[in-house]
Amino acid sequence: MTNPQKPRPITPTRIFPAGQSLPPAQQPTAAPAPPPSPAAAPPAPPMPPVPPTSMPPWWMGGPPQPPQGPLEIRVKVDLVPPEAEPESTRRERLWAWITSRISPYAAVLAMAAAVVPIPGIGYGLGACWGSYLYAMRVTVHPSLAYVVGLGAVAVCGWRITRRLDTGRRAQLLSLTGLSVSTVGVLYGVVRPLDIVTAITGVPA
Repeated sequence: MTNPQKPRPITPTRIFPAGQSLPPAQQPTAAPAPPPSPAAAPPAPPMPPVPPTSMPPWWMGGPPQPPQGPLEIRVKVDLVPPEAEPESTRRERLWAWITSRISPYAAVLAMAAAVVPIPGIGYGLGACWGSYLYAMRVTVHPSLAYVVGLGAVAVCGWRITRRLDTGRRAQLLSLTGLSVSTVGVLYGVVRPLDIVTAITGVPA
């Protein structure tokens, strides 16, 4: 529920006694005159002139500059002679040449394959190849055994020195062939008195 507001009491401002006439009503005063209209705004300033397409020298701020010449760049370099490296010895050059073509680990594996006995046979690959060459020396001729044995050594060595084998397995096979052929030649072909037979023609 809303409480109704109580009417405000009317307080009289003037009390007229009984039998007295009311004063004449006041005429409404005239409305005030409207304020004067503001003065007209001044006209806008004129627009600046549009510069022509080809501007004169005075518009650019001075006379035109002459064209510049070709740009020249100079670089100063102080050449310092390199320090002379110490010359390597013959042994160092030989070792560097060998290690650039033969891996030490592959060489060890190849020698082991040529010398270590095969289970069930009791001999290594080098000894087996040497026994075949020795049979050729005895049954056919010593020179043929030299040709076959040294030919195998030459072919395997040529492949290694010319770097014809690019893969690791191919290099290991060439090293193994060189090791086996070398051991076989020393085991079954080479004899100390063969030089005497080659010079004199008399078999030892």
